[in-house]
Amino acid sequence: MHENILTGFELNAIEDTLLTRDYLAKKKRVRNIDDAVKYGARQIINNAWLQAEEIKRKAFNDGFETGLIYCIEHIVNYFNAVDKEHARLQAILQQEILDVMGESFRDNTLFLHVVIDWYKRNNVDSGVEVIISLPQHQKSLAEKLCAKLRTYLLSEPGIVFHPHSYYQVKRGDQLLQFDADEFTAGMIYRLVDNNEEIGERLGKISADALQKIHSLF
Repeated sequence: MHENILTGFELNAIEDTLLTRDYLAKKKRVRNIDDAVKYGARQIINNAWLQAEEIKRKAFNDGFETGLIYCIEHIVNYFNAVDKEHARLQAILQQEILDVMGESFRDNTLFLHVVIDWYKRNNVDSGVEVIISLPQHQKSLAEKLCAKLRTYLLSEPGIVFHPHSYYQVKRGDQLLQFDADEFTAGMIYRLVDNNEEIGERLGKISADALQKIHSLF
C-alpha cells in the first residue's frame, strides 16, 4: 500500500525541480534586495543629477555674478573715462587761455588798449588828475602808458604800484578797474565750462561706453 510521506516542508516544482519553501523565501528576499539595490541606485543617480543641476545652477549664478561685476567695473571705468577726459580737456583749454592771457599781460597790449579807449570815450583832459594803479611787476607798463597818453594829456598821469593783481585808472569820480586774475577766471568759465565742443566730445564718450556696456548682455 502506498503511503504519503510527510516531509515537514512544502515542495514546489519549477521546470521539473523540487524547491523547498525556504529556498523560495530566500529567492524572494534576494529579489527584494535586488529591487532595493536598484531603487537605491536610482536614488543615487537622481541625487547625483540633482546635485549636478545644483552645481550647474550655482556655476551659472557665479558666472552671472562675475559678469555683473565685470559690467559694473565697465560702468565705473566709463564714468572715470568721462571725468578724466573732461578734466583733461579743461586743463588743456585752461592752459591755452592762461598762455594767451599771460602773453597779453606780458606785452601789456590788452590793458594799453583798454586804457586808451577809456580815455577817448571819457574825453579826459589835462585839467583833471589821473591816477593809474598797477601791480608791482608792471613798471614797464607804466612807462608805455605814459608814452601813449602824452597825446591826450599835457602832464603825465600819477603812477601807483601795489602788491595785488588789479589794474586801475582813476579820474575824479570815474574809475576803471581791471583784475587780471578775475578776468582770466571769467574767460576760463565762459570758454571751458560752457564749451559746447567739450559737451559733444563727452557725449561721444558716453555713447561709445554705453554701447560697450550693452554688448555685454
